Amino acid sequence: MPSQQLTELRERQEQLVTEARSVFDQITDDTPDNEVSDLESRHDDIMAERDRVQARADRLERLEEAEAEREEREFLARDEERRNRRPTPPNGEADTESVSPDVSEVFRRYVSYGFAALDDEQRSVAGQFLSAQVPDAVLQDANEARSQGTVNDAAGGATIPELFLPDLTRAMEAYGPMLESEGGARFINTGGGNPLQWPTVDDTGNEGQQRAENTASPTDDSEDVAFGSKSLDAYVHRSGVIRVPIELFQDTGINLQQVLNDLLAERLGRSGNRALTVGTGADQPNGIVTASSAGTVAAANNSITYDEVIDLEHSVDPAYRNGPNVKYQLHDTTLQAIRKLKDGQGNYLWQEGNVRAGIPATMNGRRYSINQHMAELDSGGSSRVILFGDHSKYIVRRVQNISFIIMRERFAEFLQQGWLAWMRFDGELTDTRAIKHLALAP
Repeated sequence: MPSQQLTELRERQEQLVTEARSVFDQITDDTPDNEVSDLESRHDDIMAERDRVQARADRLERLEEAEAEREEREFLARDEERRNRRPTPPNGEADTESVSPDVSEVFRRYVSYGFAALDDEQRSVAGQFLSAQVPDAVLQDANEARSQGTVNDAAGGATIPELFLPDLTRAMEAYGPMLESEGGARFINTGGGNPLQWPTVDDTGNEGQQRAENTASPTDDSEDVAFGSKSLDAYVHRSGVIRVPIELFQDTGINLQQVLNDLLAERLGRSGNRALTVGTGADQPNGIVTASSAGTVAAANNSITYDEVIDLEHSVDPAYRNGPNVKYQLHDTTLQAIRKLKDGQGNYLWQEGNVRAGIPATMNGRRYSINQHMAELDSGGSSRVILFGDHSKYIVRRVQNISFIIMRERFAEFLQQGWLAWMRFDGELTDTRAIKHLALAP
């Protein structure tokens, strides 16, 4: 349940949208130019404040979710500890080995000193994380990270506690939804990476026929069902190496291994989202933008209209316009422009949701996702700036989960470890009728 602070921030968002609408509605054809300028400036200031409140609320929401996950892990760990306690010996003497080794402490010892430093019981616990898997999260660029250190704060030294430092602040940047469950794509997880054939069929050109009694059904080839298939491969994306001093593991006051897991996963997240969005399909995933079919073309090469968004929606057959995964997808700057558009009755195309009622913000009454790897409105002619349709027809094939290795010997002379993560996946739109794009004018 969201905190009172988060609820107040969400309510403030709604108030600011109401204020912005009130100011905007004061602009009419009879409004003097100087007043129009003042009203538009007030409107933009209010919406800018609304964006700041939303950013703060989003950060708080992520923080509360992380805290809830931490509390759940701690509860489960305490529960596991209680269940693993051995019964008190009959003679009443205390059992000094009643609690199993803590997983996080075993992991810290493993990354600091290696597997040989673990006793038999610790090695048994280590099996939980030596499967080389990171939590099934999001994926980012394969650029090698700067070497971390214990002296220079920018290189990791800020995590060394003077007394106790419970957290670490790191920069974040949104990228997109293609590897998230709420992104709408359908996920297929496989144990191996052999090519996966996905069957397809298009029988929309055929329909039944009226025939007289006692006459044979037609058998010409024109009515045969043409089955096809799409091949899903397993392309490898790597995170790049993060070099971490062993002293950092020994001295830090935060859960550094979790921080590294998150960083590696997010690096892959950006790389994966880009490939699944605009991949060419040649020795890489066929991105959802690349695979989408033409819906409508805007009259301008740097802007769009409400009518063009309506045309895009209706370019998709009604059979694909219903369902939980039907939505728009666009860059944040495109959404910024759309938020200022109105329909013929003066209603905003973009509508603020109701946080308390659990109603999300919508665009033309439809769900939408922000994808920062899609083209912006100033990207030039023919850029595909909005997608619409049933996103469940886009298949993401993943081989197991994100995996990582720890390289000890390569950086041993620097007393460092190298952390490297990778993931194997592919993506393909199995039905091009399901998702169409709005492109800018050439």
